[in-house]
Amino acid sequence: MVRRAKRAQPLRLPAPLGRRGSTLAKPVGRPFAAPPALQGGWRRKMRRPPASQRPDLPSQICRSRAVSSAIERFAAERRRALEDSGLLATTAGTCPLQRSGFELTAKGWRSKAAEILDRARHLVAYRAWQGSATQEANGLLTAAAAYVVKTGIKPTYTSSKRGTFSQYYFTLHKDNQPRPRMSKYFCEHVEVAHELARVLAPVIRLVAGIFRRNFPLLYEYYARTLDYAVRGDASLESLFHPFASFALNVGEVVCERHLDCTNLGPGLCCIVPFGRYNPSADCRVGLADLECEIEVGPGVPLLIPSAAFTHYNTPLTTQGACRGSAVFWTGGTLFQFQELGGRMVSELSTAERHEYQAGRSSRITAGIARFPKRPF
Repeated sequence: MVRRAKRAQPLRLPAPLGRRGSTLAKPVGRPFAAPPALQGGWRRKMRRPPASQRPDLPSQICRSRAVSSAIERFAAERRRALEDSGLLATTAGTCPLQRSGFELTAKGWRSKAAEILDRARHLVAYRAWQGSATQEANGLLTAAAAYVVKTGIKPTYTSSKRGTFSQYYFTLHKDNQPRPRMSKYFCEHVEVAHELARVLAPVIRLVAGIFRRNFPLLYEYYARTLDYAVRGDASLESLFHPFASFALNVGEVVCERHLDCTNLGPGLCCIVPFGRYNPSADCRVGLADLECEIEVGPGVPLLIPSAAFTHYNTPLTTQGACRGSAVFWTGGTLFQFQELGGRMVSELSTAERHEYQAGRSSRITAGIARFPKRPF
């Protein structure tokens, strides 16, 4: 159902997108104040920057403190503040409305998926639609949050760069170790991890299916990497396939602006908010570098390149609303482990190390090529 336009209301932007107390008008379409999926969903300044300043996925990866597709974490200069995004935000299925150089297409957020494309039309972010599967996911995640609280186990973190709330991390990672391993927290609470994987099996299938359909090459890369890591090692478990790690965030989950710089640079993580809230008022995931915020309904998966774009979510504003989140990801060094045939960089010969370091650009190019391209 499409609502007709009302006069555009001013939009208060969170700092640093706008100065404290400043307002900008919502983008206005014909004949709507904004397409319903964009009302509160995609929000941005409507100045059009010069073409040279419009970011795309390669430039974001190189500007961020990210890791390459071979997952060598490289030290890059901190990203400069962007004047504006210049990306194309689209939702499948309708005719575009042109606004200050942005292509905006949408129907209601409840009925349609939404996409963000870079200027080369790579699909770099995807929000699923809401339906019976996401309603089930919301119920299961709410029950999972109640379960972990009832167990009485201490969260992995109660405060981190992401914010102050209970954060339960169950991870298969490598970091700087010679071989992948389950995290200490996972090993201490393995029964809880198994119960969560059992209860959330439909959610894991939903996330994997959306990932596979929309990013088939990336999905295959993630699945192959995880399968390689656990092969031949009975101590490792892949409970959240194709992702190696899972976090359940419980409480009033408000994530501060942050960059997941240990994740795969040209890769994705999946965020699934859950609870009881109004998406327009209480759950917008922001991509700060693009100056846009995406409405996400309860139980709806959102895939974003979390190592390339600084992201956050908005506070709850509706009385009685509650919101948690589930996050699926794979650490960058796990991909490096697979690409180096199970070795560390320090285990390479001098010639192999020089060859590996010289191939950084080609690995980034190959990583970006795994993102699907939409036709012009």
